[in-house]
Order: sequence, then C-alpha cells, then structure tokens
Amino acid sequence: MNDDEYLIFFYTGGDTLTGLIRPDFKNKTGEFIWSDAYNETKIIHPAIGDFDGDGQLEAICFKYKDGVHCYNTADGKIEWKNMDMEKPDAVATADIDGDGKCEVIATHGDKIYCIGYNVIKWTYQMSCSVGPPALADIRANGLLSIVVAGSDGNIYAVEQK
Repeated sequence: MNDDEYLIFFYTGGDTLTGLIRPDFKNKTGEFIWSDAYNETKIIHPAIGDFDGDGQLEAICFKYKDGVHCYNTADGKIEWKNMDMEKPDAVATADIDGDGKCEVIATHGDKIYCIGYNVIKWTYQMSCSVGPPALADIRANGLLSIVVAGSDGNIYAVEQK
C-alpha cells in the first residue's frame, strides 16, 4: 500500500454504531466518514454488496427497531428501510441468480430468505432450524448452492432452478 491508498472499514457493533471508518494505524486514531443508528441495537448483521447493480456497494443491516436499513456505503444515505422480515440469525452475500446484482441469503430458525434490493425474492421453509448459510458451487455447474447445517445433524443444500 502506498501513501495515496487507505483502508476503510464498515463497522457495526457495541452499543452500537453503524458507519464507515477510515483508520490511521500509524497514529492509532481514525476518522468517521459517516455514522448512524447509535445505540439502536446490539447486533446488526450487515450484508455488503452491489444490490441494485449500479456498481456501488450498499450495506443491508438488520435488527434495527424500525426494521431493515439499506445504506449507500459511500455517504451513509439510507436508500430504503423497514422491509417486513424477521431478524436473521446469520447472512451471506453473493449474486446467486446471475443477474449481476447481489442477494442476501439469511437464515432465521427454520427459514432461509433470499433478499434483493428492497424485496424478499423468496423464502424456503426447512424441516428443522438451520445454522449460518455458506454459498458454494457444489456441483461445479456455475450455480451457487446454499449450504446449511440443520439442528437434526444433517447438512442441506438448497439449489437454484
């Protein structure tokens, strides 16, 4: 990394704050580029990707008092919020349908959700509670499968049609 390059971190946590931080490792300080939702929730579960296909990253964050927030990561503007959805236990992000836009795969109890830009694309009901999703091309066919461990001790793969 040279002097013109720098790292930026998307941050959620603590008591909590959502925002973008530019750290200064040399001086052990940092600068908030933007922040929002201080003391709103303990856990937010961010998913970061290009969800609307504009070439810019968005962050979809869960577990706010007023629902889901989708932030423009560059400036912190809320692009949309308050989607009707249960609070997920875990999330993963990828373009699973090949449309050039990322989706969030979220698990909650015995459900798997596929979330696009301000829309729940589909929900899949499992026969047991499931853990965090992993996304992989398990059949080497160029399509991502959603792999989860079930509370019944089995591993499940949910595939796109």
